[in-house]
Amino acid sequence: THQPLSYKESCFGLTEEHEKTYVLIRYLRTWNDAQTYCRQHYKDLPIIESAEDNANVQASWIGLIDDPKSWKGTMGNDVNSWIWSATGDTSRIGYRNWDLLQPDNLFGTEFCVMMESDGMWEDYPCRDTFHFVCYQGKKNLC
Repeated sequence: THQPLSYKESCFGLTEEHEKTYVLIRYLRTWNDAQTYCRQHYKDLPIIESAEDNANVQASWIGLIDDPKSWKGTMGNDVNSWIWSATGDTSRIGYRNWDLLQPDNLFGTEFCVMMESDGMWEDYPCRDTFHFVCYQGKKNLC
C-alpha cells in the first residue's frame, strides 16, 4: 500500500508556496531497490533540505549515499562524500540531522542513510531492508 504525504514549503524569498509530495511505500527494500522503485514509479528517494522536510519523511530510507572511496582512515570521513541520489551533489543548503556519533561506517559497510523514527539519520549497510518514501514531486503554487 502507498500512503501520500504532503506539506507546503515557502518559495525561496517569496510568500507563495510550493507543495512537496511524498509517498510512503510499505515494502521492505534495500536502499538500491528502493531507489530503483522510486525512480520507476515517482521521481527518487527524498532529498532532505530542512527540518520541515525531516519532520515529514520519517522512519525510512532517504536519498543520501556515501562514496566509500572518500572515507579517510578508519573512523573519519570526508563530509563532502555524502551525496543526494536525485542530484548527485552534496547538500546545497547544508542541512544535516545525523544522530550522535554518526555517520560511523561501522565495519566499513555503511554507505546508505536511514532516518530513524525520531528523525535522526544513521548510516546503514545498503543491503539492509527498510520501508521507504518516494519523492513524488513539487507542485508549483507560486
